[in-house]
Amino acid sequence: MLKKWLLGSGSILLLGVAMVTGQTVCPVEDTVVAAALEACADLADNTVCDTAAETTASLAETETIQTEGGVAVAAVRHSDDATLRVVLYGDATLTNTVQTLTAESPVLELRNAAGYPLNLRAGPGTSFAETGAFAENAVATADGRSADSQWVRLQTDASLSWVRANLVSIDGDISALPVVDSRYARPYQAMRLQTSVEAPCSGVLFQAGEGETVNFGLNGADVTLMDATVAVSASVETGLTLNVLVGEAAVTAQATRQVLRAGEGAVVRLNDALEAAERPRFVQQYAFASVQAAPLSLLPLPASNLCITGVPLSAQARETRGGPGEAYSALAPLDVSLHYEVAGYATAPDGTTWLKLANGRWTPALGDDLVGMCSSYVEVDAPPLGQTLSVPSNISYAPASNTRYQAYSGNDVLSGQCSTAPLAVCDHLAVVIPNPDGTMGWRGQEPITYTLTPQGGNRYYYTGRNFQNNANLTLDLTFTANGWTMTMSTVYDSDPTCTHTFYYTAQKL
Repeated sequence: MLKKWLLGSGSILLLGVAMVTGQTVCPVEDTVVAAALEACADLADNTVCDTAAETTASLAETETIQTEGGVAVAAVRHSDDATLRVVLYGDATLTNTVQTLTAESPVLELRNAAGYPLNLRAGPGTSFAETGAFAENAVATADGRSADSQWVRLQTDASLSWVRANLVSIDGDISALPVVDSRYARPYQAMRLQTSVEAPCSGVLFQAGEGETVNFGLNGADVTLMDATVAVSASVETGLTLNVLVGEAAVTAQATRQVLRAGEGAVVRLNDALEAAERPRFVQQYAFASVQAAPLSLLPLPASNLCITGVPLSAQARETRGGPGEAYSALAPLDVSLHYEVAGYATAPDGTTWLKLANGRWTPALGDDLVGMCSSYVEVDAPPLGQTLSVPSNISYAPASNTRYQAYSGNDVLSGQCSTAPLAVCDHLAVVIPNPDGTMGWRGQEPITYTLTPQGGNRYYYTGRNFQNNANLTLDLTFTANGWTMTMSTVYDSDPTCTHTFYYTAQKL
């Protein structure tokens, strides 16, 4: 008998929710995480773990998983070689939308009567991928049909597949078969998610294991995870939001597929039935506050240098400087709509710890503003004092027309665990190009122009892929009276735990 599972705020309350200055904050207690890890250790496939009661239940017998301030962990077997790991947290509801067939569900025998091998497909239509061949005169068991009865689902030794109904001979009336008009057959291969818009601490983590690819349905969209971990929320007000923490993912809605890399996100508008109503909208970088509550330690994260920070829900802003401590020049504060990779840390003269960001800036370490595998980030050297310049925010030094500069790159400063040698970059000419929309184009040695967005205080910023599409690049440029200073940081795909940083200075020609 199907049941609903409600996880209340019992002894395993991972995400305590409190209101501070009108905003929701989400402290994560180490003892709670440890208890949840113990309760859900060695979780079997196709089961869900009640972290409060320290019991498990079969997903086939669980209609809805709901958390109200607690957590739930599930393992969904999607194929013979791939399992989807699921963690609900905060105020979240996950409902199975796959029709579950029982031993009493009708089945019919069918035979390939076409006179030649037939293509088997992953779903009811030629747009679905081929899964194999149905041999001439072969016999199989049919357990479902499409709504229009044009396709029939059959059970083979390998999987559940689909074949055209008019090419097979069916022993009985096809209308007796249940309608299972979906590519998904197993419980929780297709789901409907709802999270509270009033509790941004709520969501679901989905993870495909290392080297695995998993496909599943979510709120009428199709999601593919490729060795990936994503944080997801869903409500009518905010839509279906997917943020890729590790790996690569894709979301397909309204016949449009959007591929996402780590650090990127997508939003799909939902109708009142919580079903995808529009094509995915790409988000170049998700906000730190949208993932700060995600209990990543409840997932067996693959080897990754993921460690991010940003402006948490409990704060309005966070300062940055050119180095660790108040002695360094003040730079623009962190953008609340972004997250920032942590490249290392250093201790300031007053004994406080400062985080070095991948873009070269530094921000104080406040203790609870880190997400990811942050226990492995390393101590790095502080830049020389006076390397960066403080620029009055009420005076604009940005050029009004295309302007050439002599740029001095300095040396490559390595941080993290590096298997590559420092890069050699020569001093060179650079051109700055003001755009009508207020952005600023910057072109150095590469044959493309990077578009930098204004951040206030003469500062412009770029984050994205480099020209060769083999690295993540950030450019953080601040105009001065006679030129500019810029921190350029590069993390190559081939050496993902290493950050190459150049502290540029430039003079106007």
